[in-house]
Amino acid sequence: MEDGFLREQPAAVGGNATTTSYMNQNRPILATPLTPDSVLRYQLDQTGAVTANSPVYIDRNGTYYLTAGNTPFYSDPAYSSATGSGWVNFASGDAPRRQNVQTAEQTFVNAVFVSGIVPKRPQQGYGGLHNYPRFIEYWEATDLHIAGSFIQLNFSTTATGPYEQDAWEDGASPVAAEPIGYYEAPNRRWGYDVGLLYVPPAPAARRFVTIGSPRSEYYREIPADDPYIVNLRCARDNDGNLILEGICPA
Repeated sequence: MEDGFLREQPAAVGGNATTTSYMNQNRPILATPLTPDSVLRYQLDQTGAVTANSPVYIDRNGTYYLTAGNTPFYSDPAYSSATGSGWVNFASGDAPRRQNVQTAEQTFVNAVFVSGIVPKRPQQGYGGLHNYPRFIEYWEATDLHIAGSFIQLNFSTTATGPYEQDAWEDGASPVAAEPIGYYEAPNRRWGYDVGLLYVPPAPAARRFVTIGSPRSEYYREIPADDPYIVNLRCARDNDGNLILEGICPA
């Protein structure tokens, strides 16, 4: 987590160990890294002891401070000016958010994926089947072979933020575009693994719902004086003559 306060933004996808891959947050774009003791930290006890391992102090407005005079980070010219730094936020576009993400390699997977999805709303989807698996590596133009099954049982109870990174605030309206800056999907080489037909049903199968037939179909012999049968026996043509002579009761 401290990457977001101390380490600088990488120059490109792949990056290196000295920069950070933790770009999926509202955070500063540091031109140079900060030292652990350059940000204000919580006091661990009543003696006022603070170490480089103490948690970074963040106030209720989401601001953290430089130790020099408890200066808010964003107000220090060395970091807030165009030559010093800037900010990555949810409107910053895709490029800053994917930098330094590890580049993936062609991979083959046999698995059953069981997970939840986030709700959707107008102009803000949940990703759909093709984005059901999420990816934390950089997969652009890389093949991912999945043979298995996707099972969606419920809405997510852990990851509850919107799939598309827009309209976070109450009352904000999502845009028509799909701002998905936090990952790049692979070339999807996906299909069902027929081997699943030869193994016992998984525990998730107990939650599957099948719709039964609402009708009961069976045969029984209806008595000759049943009203429906009588209508058939006593059917008449257009001239009013009995079609079946001799079997219609008087």
